[in-house]
Amino acid sequence: MESKNKQKSIIKIIRNIILSVLALVILIYVIINIVFWKKGMPERYFDYEVLENDTIEIEHYTGPFFLLNIPDTIEGKPVTSIGNSIFEEPLYENGKYVDTKYYVMYKYVTAIHLPDTVEEIHFCAFEDCTSLITINIPSKLKYTGERILTNTKVRKLVFPEGITEIGCGEDIDLEYDQVHESFSEMEYLQEVVFPESLKKIGNNAFSKCPSLKKITLPDSVEEIKYGAFQNSGLTKANIPQDLVTNCGCIFKGTPFEKTLEKEATGDFIIFNDVLLYKYIGDDENVVIPDGIESICSRAFWEAQNIKTVEIPESVKYINGAFQYSSIESLIIPDTVDPDNDMSFYDCYNLESITLPNKIKKIPRSAFENCFSLEKITIPASVEEIGDDAFENCTSLEQVIREGSPKIGENVFKGCTALENKPE
Repeated sequence: MESKNKQKSIIKIIRNIILSVLALVILIYVIINIVFWKKGMPERYFDYEVLENDTIEIEHYTGPFFLLNIPDTIEGKPVTSIGNSIFEEPLYENGKYVDTKYYVMYKYVTAIHLPDTVEEIHFCAFEDCTSLITINIPSKLKYTGERILTNTKVRKLVFPEGITEIGCGEDIDLEYDQVHESFSEMEYLQEVVFPESLKKIGNNAFSKCPSLKKITLPDSVEEIKYGAFQNSGLTKANIPQDLVTNCGCIFKGTPFEKTLEKEATGDFIIFNDVLLYKYIGDDENVVIPDGIESICSRAFWEAQNIKTVEIPESVKYINGAFQYSSIESLIIPDTVDPDNDMSFYDCYNLESITLPNKIKKIPRSAFENCFSLEKITIPASVEEIGDDAFENCTSLEQVIREGSPKIGENVFKGCTALENKPE
């Protein structure tokens, strides 16, 4: 009996020692996290590349710490870029993961500090860091790729003064700019603080953020690109006074857009007296009010009864307003900016259209899937026809070119009724 009690006592002592050692190890680990968070993290915990401009791009985080403080210099060179998916998923071979050094901490990092030297954050940089609660936005940030914080628990984003663009920059990660989605699919995002210096918000920048209920945009904002807040939880927002250019579908699928529809007088939602955001009527023949200067992208998308639209000479920009609509006939006045986006893809019923005499380019996929289009005259002013411009225009029989534009690839692909395809 005494022997058994002695044995139990020894086991208890050993267990307590193990627990004490474990607690000490955890304490040391936490202390090291805090020290690195305060003073900066050694460069040995990162894979990186020296760019052509002699600056550093972080490619992977390989450290074991949950507080990630990215240094402002490595090898004495400034860290200016965060690369694609720095918590890259390992290869899965023969029923198991291999080469997991880049992946081990992606579920446990709770906070990230980025130095103000960072100018670019690329595709999915911190995606799926499911424990991430806080991250700062560098004051020199110029470019953000797609889905950089998707599936994180970040609740607040503060964009510092001096930033002029959010979710913009040269689109080097994507083939099509309309799916940029820099801060999209952030399920927990509740608050975004915008600086007074802000001028532009990019395509789908904050789309699919269901917890984002209210935003206050500074009046300095001049452009909000396609779908910036679509399918988010927005119930309240303001329209910046300087917003006079295309902002198509920026509130599509939100409670706030429903409010705009209820409060609209007449058949149009109009911003700042000059910007036609959306047509909400059900007429076949629509007359746009005089004084409108710009029509937003896909403003007539949900108006499936329209056949014709009269555009006043006050309009300078049509911005692909009729894409996906049921428009049958359209005359675009010469007052419309010849460099503006004149694309009508998926206008299945479009039979005739008159383009401005000064138009210089027919953009990529401009009339793709316009199944009813039979004839088009391309003005002499047109210098270029983009790739796939008339793809699948199956009824197109005649193309009259008044000039000699440069023709892209697959311009008339699928135009089965067109016998003499221009070269």
